[in-house]
Amino acid sequence: MFIVDFKIMNYINRNIVRNSKGLRILLSTHYSTNHNSSDVIRKQFLDFFIKDNQHEFVKSSSVIPFCDKTLSFTNAGMNQFKNIFLGYQLPVYKKVANTQKCIRVGGKHNDLSIVGSDSYHHTFFEMLGNWSFGEYFKKEACEMAWKLLTDVYKIRAERLYVTYFNGNDENNLSPDLECRDIWLNIGVKKDRIIGFDMKDNFWEMGKCGPCGPCTEIHIDHLPSYETKNRGHDVNIGKSDLTEIWNIVFIQNHRRNDGEIENLSEKFIDTGMGLERLVAFLQGKSSNYDTDLFLPIFKKIEKITHCSPYTGSFSGNDFKRDTSYRILADHSRMIAICLADGMFPEQNQKLRRILRKCINISVKHFGHQNLLVETIPTVANILGDTFPELHQKLFNTLDILKYEEEYFQSLKENLSLSKGMKEIINHNPKLNDLDLLDYPGFLNAYQDFNRYKKSNKKEISAEMALKLHSTYGLDIDLIEKLAEIEHMTVDIDGYEDQMEKMKNILFERVDGEKVIKLNESILSTKNDLKYEYVYDNSKHMFCTKSVNTKILAMFDSNGSEINSSSDANTSSIRIVTECSPFYYESGGQESDSGFLIKNEHKFRINLVTSQKEIIFHSINHNHNSNEILKIGDAVEMKIDDSKRTKCIQNHSATHIINAVIRQLKKLPIYQKSSLVTSNQLKIELAMIGPKLSETDVRNIEQAVHKVIKNENLEQRIEIVNSQQLQNQTDKNILMIPGEIYPDDNIRIVSFGNLSAELCCGSHVHNTSQIEDFTFSSVKSTGRTSYLFTGLTANTARNAIIKGDEIINELNKLKEFASLENFNDILSNVRRISTELISLEISYLKKLECQRLIEAIKDHIKNESRIVVSELLDIEMKLITRQHNDSKFIIHFLTCSELMKNVSLQKATRLVGNEKPVIIASYVDDEIKARCCVPQKMIHETFDAEKWLKCFAEYFKSKVEPPKGQNKMEVCFMKGRKVKAESFHSMLQEAIKSAEHFALENC
Repeated sequence: MFIVDFKIMNYINRNIVRNSKGLRILLSTHYSTNHNSSDVIRKQFLDFFIKDNQHEFVKSSSVIPFCDKTLSFTNAGMNQFKNIFLGYQLPVYKKVANTQKCIRVGGKHNDLSIVGSDSYHHTFFEMLGNWSFGEYFKKEACEMAWKLLTDVYKIRAERLYVTYFNGNDENNLSPDLECRDIWLNIGVKKDRIIGFDMKDNFWEMGKCGPCGPCTEIHIDHLPSYETKNRGHDVNIGKSDLTEIWNIVFIQNHRRNDGEIENLSEKFIDTGMGLERLVAFLQGKSSNYDTDLFLPIFKKIEKITHCSPYTGSFSGNDFKRDTSYRILADHSRMIAICLADGMFPEQNQKLRRILRKCINISVKHFGHQNLLVETIPTVANILGDTFPELHQKLFNTLDILKYEEEYFQSLKENLSLSKGMKEIINHNPKLNDLDLLDYPGFLNAYQDFNRYKKSNKKEISAEMALKLHSTYGLDIDLIEKLAEIEHMTVDIDGYEDQMEKMKNILFERVDGEKVIKLNESILSTKNDLKYEYVYDNSKHMFCTKSVNTKILAMFDSNGSEINSSSDANTSSIRIVTECSPFYYESGGQESDSGFLIKNEHKFRINLVTSQKEIIFHSINHNHNSNEILKIGDAVEMKIDDSKRTKCIQNHSATHIINAVIRQLKKLPIYQKSSLVTSNQLKIELAMIGPKLSETDVRNIEQAVHKVIKNENLEQRIEIVNSQQLQNQTDKNILMIPGEIYPDDNIRIVSFGNLSAELCCGSHVHNTSQIEDFTFSSVKSTGRTSYLFTGLTANTARNAIIKGDEIINELNKLKEFASLENFNDILSNVRRISTELISLEISYLKKLECQRLIEAIKDHIKNESRIVVSELLDIEMKLITRQHNDSKFIIHFLTCSELMKNVSLQKATRLVGNEKPVIIASYVDDEIKARCCVPQKMIHETFDAEKWLKCFAEYFKSKVEPPKGQNKMEVCFMKGRKVKAESFHSMLQEAIKSAEHFALENC
């Protein structure tokens, strides 16, 4: 008897009605209830492994890789365990499970161009995974996977197919019959177990390293699964028979020579896409029809009042629905990136995807920026799993609004060159490319056009590399360009070329040639650099000298030498068995000090590293009686004074960073930092209102409070990358894009205020910084600021000096009058000049500048009437003196009092009966104005010709005032002239003008 489930039938009928419009084909007879929401499905997976099978939960790592320079984004669940597989780290736990945030928008794992056009590719997705690091292997992994799918998720075994590795003769790899037999013993039918080659069933991390066979579980979406065997459709790209889980058996290692050998330790690495799993369990043929995406579509519909999303992959609604899918997918990816601390300014892929969404918002939905509406919805969907989405939501929205405004301003200010207009008119599809960030595109396209003239169908690896390295096009744009031109790109070849380029770029020491290291020198013992104590009486951090021996010596060319007498230059680099010196790293300059042999001191000026070997640069005098040789016993002593200043400045940098974040509560990221013994510099980007003087004052006062009152103790915690992942209770500052080591990562904390990953040297207590002030705060871009700071005695001196100048200026202001204005202004000029180079407090300097302007304004106001009278008297005197002359050339002895006198007024007071040149010299700048009565103008004499004779001695230009006749009136542009040479130049200029006038007037 056949029993009909009416819930299923109703579901089928609803979907068939929709499909009568050609919207989609029903693939699954599952139906969605509250019991199979994405949250429940995710929880069932984690509970199965963590509660039922005693795995440890390890939270998802950030999508910003911090220990892997080979990745732009975390793109697989195994990324955070990579160094366990490579043998660089021991696992914290033997078996773990999690859901990992993954992004694939570049390189070999690039799903960006496909997103929206099919039902299951995404830029962001969750990878459900479980791992074993030597605890269990094939049998247990397969059994657990099968039990989860069939017992927990209730997926019928008849729907499932499994694959295994069927061997490879070329690599001497036998078929994985063990895996095949495990599936048979579990109860999988023989005709549902299929063998495949290395392409489908052998996993490799890279060209060398850990690898091994894998087994995949595929799922049949069609209703005919019970009656029809579809083994022949597995792995041929059918959208109705898809891979759902991959279980990798990491049991091999590929050597550099290409040979594959067995590993002594065996690992399990699995990955299952949550989105695909949810789609199947919710009875959907498309990932986009699940509760992971539908609320985003509903939000877009509500905000824009556009036609609803219908799920179309063809027909009239395809274009609109594709825009829905792209916007929803990219909203998830952008939300995750921004919540993890990635900034669009730092990652151009993220910025371009964000701008693509803004363009789609405007073009397809008639809305300025839908991201500010969709991303809060993403936080509601995923926020319980990834709490940072809620925690960083306000910051995320601030960044989105800023990026929209910035993008809009770029578009408004973008003026396409003639060449760009021509190529876009010739190929309008280029308008689809975001060219705002590619200033080299025009030249790149012209070069590309020459390349494709020979009927090329593929952009070669070499050409792709040229477009990237020469013109700045990234591989995403190159692929899009190829698509527009109906070409392909040799991606694998391009990746190989990029890898070769990376290998060519050797590390350099001290900006010179890389040193060819002796293989016997493995590393320099360098942990002594953190051993120092604070001497309260000296206000100094003190270190002990270290006895060691010389292991190697190199000249300035990087060639190894046996003794200092063999060096062809005075510069030598020395490697010792151990070193207490801090080498240049983490933004902090290196220590300096002495290398001592037989009481003879060799000054160590610079300390650098190459891999784990420390190089000490010294200048050796060839006339010295003391010669350094390999094997010599030497003593090494740090310059404690310089080390102390670096320590204080570095800790102050951390405090500034933390205080600004605490006070401003804006999206902030650190762009760079520099710590020297003289000062500290930290450049921060802050998305929000412009930084004001009040902000700077509040920040400086807060830093003062930490140093003077709070006495925060330093804490150092040493962790590896795995342990860092589990620091869920700490808000640890990491610089986005910075590559940190896998082990011995130092978390430097000061109370509950600051916690940063840092390899630098630091105070034990914030009171040891002693004092602080900003010496400079500069805007370095649209949102960036460079803070320069001083600590300890240097800060105190800068504050005291600032107060002294302020007191002097207050006295000058108090006693300023017309009787002594020349003396007052002379002192003001002196102080203004000193302020340029003096190291004083930034806030004090601003106060000084305000006082200087106040003094000048005071004198100006007092003298305005007097100046007018003096000018009138001087001009009448000049007129009388030149009564018998045909022309007047006069240098205005205006002094500082007459600084703002208009030359136009001076020439007017002379009258309009005679040609006149009036010049003035104020603040080291010469200006002049010339007037010639119309009746005296002729072919060889006018204002422009005459003034040019005067101006040429100062190499200045002559122009008429706007709207006036250059033959009647002209002025000479102001030109800076040093006081010591001014008078001689003036005399020559006057003589030239006089001579010209005598001959032509």
